[in-house]
Amino acid sequence: MEVAEGSRTLVRDTQHRDHGHLAFGSPAWSGFLASAKGDR
Repeated sequence: MEVAEGSRTLVRDTQHRDHGHLAFGSPAWSGFLASAKGDR
């Protein structure tokens, strides 16, 4: 998985790059990270 952070966060599967990417706005990406870190 690759993540490119900027005005939007782009995420793609490095094994299937031809499938494109997912784009997340800052609030959604921050919420995802907070949730993922809370599950540790």
